[in-house]
Amino acid sequence: MNAKTPLGDLVNQVPSSAPLPIKKRYLLATAAATAACTLLATYWFFTPANSNHASNPLAQTATDTSPNATTIDAFDRATPSLIGRATSSLSADITVQSAGTLVSKIAEGESFKVTEGAAIFTLANPELVERLKLKQIELAALKSRRITRAKTIDYDILQHQSTMEESRLQWQLASEVTRANQNLHSKNVISDIDMRRYELEEKTAQLQVAFAEKKAAFLTDNKRDLLAELDSDIQTAELEIQGLERKVAELTITAPFSGTFIVADNLSANTGAYLNANTRLGTLHDMRQPEFRVRMSNQDVAAHNAQAHYELVTNSQRLHLQLVRKTQGSEGGTGSLVFTLSDTSNNTQQFLYGDTLKIQLRQ
Repeated sequence: MNAKTPLGDLVNQVPSSAPLPIKKRYLLATAAATAACTLLATYWFFTPANSNHASNPLAQTATDTSPNATTIDAFDRATPSLIGRATSSLSADITVQSAGTLVSKIAEGESFKVTEGAAIFTLANPELVERLKLKQIELAALKSRRITRAKTIDYDILQHQSTMEESRLQWQLASEVTRANQNLHSKNVISDIDMRRYELEEKTAQLQVAFAEKKAAFLTDNKRDLLAELDSDIQTAELEIQGLERKVAELTITAPFSGTFIVADNLSANTGAYLNANTRLGTLHDMRQPEFRVRMSNQDVAAHNAQAHYELVTNSQRLHLQLVRKTQGSEGGTGSLVFTLSDTSNNTQQFLYGDTLKIQLRQ
């Protein structure tokens, strides 16, 4: 039967030999079918293409052309739900600090979980390691030279202290001889010349004691100055070693905190590749206190409020959420809702950055 056949012709197509009741039933059934098709075509023609349950703001679908766009599912009127993505309020760019050849990485793929302190990438730089060893040998030699020089100075100090004690004994002896001869000189047993000689010997011994004391004090007080040059060389070498040790340690690129590591776009990080300093490896997102972001039209953003009750539905549990932030884009654009967990103590779910999750509005 042609859909364009007039209704009167449909009646004429019924065999004339058919009983009258059959003709009436056939006519009524054909008219009902034609009316239903007409209503359905009129509904589709006059209904806008983007009107998804316009009476319910939670049931509208937002369009976002940005790379990280998250659209909202068509909602079930009984249990309205949103589709959001797990994000983080804290992130850190991970870059190469010390250039080297990639030896290993913690995992393959564009994103993966890491724990605090885990080695994400491991590089090798034999030249840097060799420089560190040579500088450590140089430092050991400088310290050995300082020890030898310090011992030599200490020996000189002890030697002069011994000379000083010997001079004191000689001075004491010369003083006693002078006093004894003074009695003889008063009795004219010793001549004036001999007496003068004894007195000069006592004076000489006294001067020797004074000289020995000053020299011993000079060596003691200036020991630090005598070692200053070596101490300066040692300090310089130690600073250079600290810098080299830091660079060698930086060849192992570790996670500053636990979270999701997203590998940088266009990163050529195959084993054996040489990575220059400041090469961006990716971004580490802290997922210990995750946020959940839902993008939608500005009109839909305004329809939500912080007093509403939201739940995050996972395979293992249902977690209560709190709406903490609403953002709106330019006029006619898209905004977003940002949720956090109301209580993180019951959270046993380990979220990955970018996970797509279902958020339900509890009536």
